Amino acid sequence: MEISELKTFLFEISESKESRFRGFNFLYAETSHNHEYKKDGFSNETIKWIIQTCVELKEKLLATSKHIDESDIKGEINVLSNFSNKENFIQWINCASSVSNARETYLNELIKSNKPIKYLIISEAPPLSIQESSFFSNYVFLNNDNTKDIYRTVPFDAIREIENDNESLLNETSKGDDLIKFYVKHRVAFLDIIPIPLPTIATNLRKHWCTDLFYSIDGKTPRIIQFLNLSIIEFINKLRGVPFDTDLKIAFMAPTTISENIVKWLTIKTFDKTTASEFWKIFPERLHNKNYDDLKGLIAVDGSHNPNKEKLKKAFEL
Repeated sequence: MEISELKTFLFEISESKESRFRGFNFLYAETSHNHEYKKDGFSNETIKWIIQTCVELKEKLLATSKHIDESDIKGEINVLSNFSNKENFIQWINCASSVSNARETYLNELIKSNKPIKYLIISEAPPLSIQESSFFSNYVFLNNDNTKDIYRTVPFDAIREIENDNESLLNETSKGDDLIKFYVKHRVAFLDIIPIPLPTIATNLRKHWCTDLFYSIDGKTPRIIQFLNLSIIEFINKLRGVPFDTDLKIAFMAPTTISENIVKWLTIKTFDKTTASEFWKIFPERLHNKNYDDLKGLIAVDGSHNPNKEKLKKAFEL
C-alpha cells in the first residue's frame, strides 16, 4: 500500500468503499506485500482478524461475570462479524466523523491560544465500543455523558495535580468542551498514533505491528513507528505553527505492548532516524541517547494496559 493511500485512510473520513476496505485490509494484512488489500470488500485476512477479535471479546466478557449470558454479547459480536454490511459500515463512518470533528475543535482552540505545547500524551487510537448494536466512542473531547471513562479521568486528574489547579473539576455535567478548555489552558496536546476509532485490534496483531518487519511498509521500520511519524506530521501541519516547548514533557498512554516497543525503539542507537524524522524533531534533547531503563518511565499505563495517574505524573517528571 502506498503511503498516500494510508494517509487518506487515516486522516480523511470517507464513505468510499474502495478507500475504507483497502485501508482496513492493509491494517489487518499479514504482510505489507499482500495485494489482497485491493479487493472490493474485506480480505480473508481482515475477516480472520475480526473473527479472532470476536473470539477474544466473547472470552473476555464471559470471564468478567459468571452471570453473563452469551445472548447478552451477541449484538456486539454480530456488529463486528458483519462489519462490511452497509448499515454497520455507515455507523462506523458516523462515529469516526464525530471523533474527527471533536479533534478539529480541540486543535482550533490550541491554535487560538498560540502557546507552546508543554505536555504531549501519545495514545494508540480513539476508543471504540459497541452499545445496543451501534458503534460508540468515549473519545476525550466528544460531548457525551461518560465523564468517568479512565481515558478522561486519569489525564485530567494528573494534570490538575501537577499544575495545582484546584478550581477545575470533572463531574457528571462535564462535557468534551470543558475538557478542551482545561487542556488548552494547561498546554496539553493529545496525539493518537492511529487517529481513527478501530474495532479492537487482536492482541497478536498489535504485537506484530511493533516487532515484525514483515508488517513494515518500507521493510526496515516497525509499522507502529511509521504510524507514529505519519500522525506527528499531520499533527504538526494542523497546528499551523503552534510551537512545542523546549522542555516538552512526553508520556505514552498506548497499551503496554505498543508503549514499550516505541520506547525500546527510541533507545536503538543504530536506528535510521530519517525514517521518523518528524518525531525526532519534537523529541526533547534531554531524552536523546538514553537506554531503556532511563526511558521506561515515559510509559503511563499499568499491567492491564490502562492509563495510570501516578505513572503519568512520573512520566512528566523525566
